[in-house]
Amino acid sequence: MEILTLLKANLRLKKGAFISIMLLTILITASAGAVLSVMDNSARALNSALTAADSGDVVVFMFSDMLTDTLCTTLEENTSVGRVRCLDAACADNAFVGERSYNNGIFLTEMRDGILLYNSAASGFEENIPPLGQGEIYLPFGMKAKMQCETGDMMRFSFPDGFRDLKIAGFVQEPTQGSANMGWKQVFVSAVDLSDILDSCARKEIRAAMKIVMIYKAADCPLSAAKFSRQLNLETKIITNALGALTRDDTVRYTMSLWRIVSYVLLIFVGLLF
Repeated sequence: MEILTLLKANLRLKKGAFISIMLLTILITASAGAVLSVMDNSARALNSALTAADSGDVVVFMFSDMLTDTLCTTLEENTSVGRVRCLDAACADNAFVGERSYNNGIFLTEMRDGILLYNSAASGFEENIPPLGQGEIYLPFGMKAKMQCETGDMMRFSFPDGFRDLKIAGFVQEPTQGSANMGWKQVFVSAVDLSDILDSCARKEIRAAMKIVMIYKAADCPLSAAKFSRQLNLETKIITNALGALTRDDTVRYTMSLWRIVSYVLLIFVGLLF
C-alpha cells in the first residue's frame, strides 16, 4: 500500500512529465508501425504486380541461337517446370536522349498483357492502353528519372547495325526489371519495329536476336526460386549459356533494396528515441 501511495503522489507531482512520456511512447510506436506497414504493403504490391504481369519464377536472357529445340524440349520435360514462355527481343547496346546515355543493356520486345501504362500525372494507370504505332515505344518508369525524359521525347537506340530513333509514347510499370536501381531494362516496341530491327540485323549477319525465357515452377515444386534456378541450370545448362538470369526473389530484393535501407534507418532512429 505504501508503494501505491508513493506512486500516486509522484503522478500528481509530475503529471505533465508522465503525460509527455506516454505521448512520446505512443508516437514512437505508431511511427514504427507505420514504417513496418509500408514495407509490408510495398512488398505485397510488387508481388501482385509480378503476378499480374505473369513474370516467371526465373527469367533468362539469351541469344536466340542458344535456345535450341533440344533445350526447349529438356525444359518442358523437366518435372520441376510447370510451363515455359518465350518472348522475342532485340538487344540494344545503349540508349540516348539528347546528351544523356543509359549505359546499360536494353531489350526491346513487344508490349504484352499485364504491363500497366501510367497516366500523364503518374498518379495511377490508364484503363485502356493504346497499341504502339510504328516508331513508338513504352518506357519503364525506372528510366524516366535517369534519362530525364518525358512523353513525346525521342530516344535513340544503338544497335550493332546502326542507330534508330523512337518516340516515347508513355511510361509503364514493368515489375521484373523496371525499378530505377536495376540495370537491364525491357523497352516495349511495336511488332513492326521489332521485326524490322531483327530482320535488318539478320541480313547483315549481326547477332542481335534475343529470347526472354520465362520459366515457371510446377505447382508441386517445393523449391524456392533461387534453388529452383540452380537446380534447373544443373540439369539444363540454360543459365550457363545465357547472358544473364533473374529470379523472382532477385526482383523483389533489388526493387525493394533502396526502400528497405531507408526504412531500416527510420526504424533505428525510432528505436533510439526509446
